[in-house]
Amino acid sequence: MLLRLFSALFGYNYEVVKAQTTVSKQKIVTLGSLMLIPVSLWTISGFYIGYDLLGAGMIKSIIGGLFVGALILIIDKSFLATPKESVNNWLKGFRIVFAVIATILGSIALDLMFFGGDLEEYREKLSAKTQKEEAAKYLLENKHLITELSNSVEIQKGIVETSKTDWKNEADGSGGSGKAGIDKIALLKEGIYKSDTAKLAQMEASLLSMKDSLGQEAIIYGQKMATKKSNALLSKVTDLHDFILSSGFSMFFYGLFFVAVFSLEIFFLITKSSTADSLFEKMLYAEEMVGEKRLQAITEQREEIQRQNGVMGTRAERVRQLSRDQNYLRKIG
Repeated sequence: MLLRLFSALFGYNYEVVKAQTTVSKQKIVTLGSLMLIPVSLWTISGFYIGYDLLGAGMIKSIIGGLFVGALILIIDKSFLATPKESVNNWLKGFRIVFAVIATILGSIALDLMFFGGDLEEYREKLSAKTQKEEAAKYLLENKHLITELSNSVEIQKGIVETSKTDWKNEADGSGGSGKAGIDKIALLKEGIYKSDTAKLAQMEASLLSMKDSLGQEAIIYGQKMATKKSNALLSKVTDLHDFILSSGFSMFFYGLFFVAVFSLEIFFLITKSSTADSLFEKMLYAEEMVGEKRLQAITEQREEIQRQNGVMGTRAERVRQLSRDQNYLRKIG
């Protein structure tokens, strides 16, 4: 079953592969199975990024995961299907660099999956801190509104004290008209004092209301900014690595995880590069060499024909026909 699958995947004739040695068939199955590891990792990562991080929906996420997995399959298949003799250092170097990049990118989704619980706890603490900082920032930016109204309240308090003193002095005869008693002037000044007091009470109520309103707005603003930051993919990745770098143990554990993912990404490459060619691979290489020799012979034959045409002109074809005519050769002999 697997031999048929990987034979079709690598473009081999299954009937020919089936007749090969056990070692040759085992190597095809082994390399094909190892190749499916990074393909599976990328398919899962692509689906998770689309569904959980980008909110693309189930169907779109499945399509995205399969698309990314197919790209990795094509790239890895092209490397495995290339004969070892044709794989130069540039191609090996490119595949290693690609494996590193693929591991870094692919491990992001896996990291978010495996460290999701720890990250959520870390982000809750970070969100509370962010809300507090953003709320304080909002209050600081709008502090001038309260300051202006507070100054007006203090000024109004001075006005109230002045009108109160003026009214009392008028009532006891120590100021104003100099007549003690509640006359028209005293009543007028009492009205001014009460009016100023009412205005002060209104201004103090406005100040208290503004403080409450501004406090609520600051809380809402802090929550909004914290939510806005938490919804971004880059923000999640940044918070993940901030969490990882927060302690030596988490860095060590993450390093082990990264090495494991990288090993899975590149293990098929190491296997292909370090193992000897199977008999089937040698046969494919020999078949390629025979084809090259045959192509070289055809090229040389055509070059010879062109040379003969240049020397003998129109008689060249007749001479070649006579040279192929065995009866004619026997007559000459």
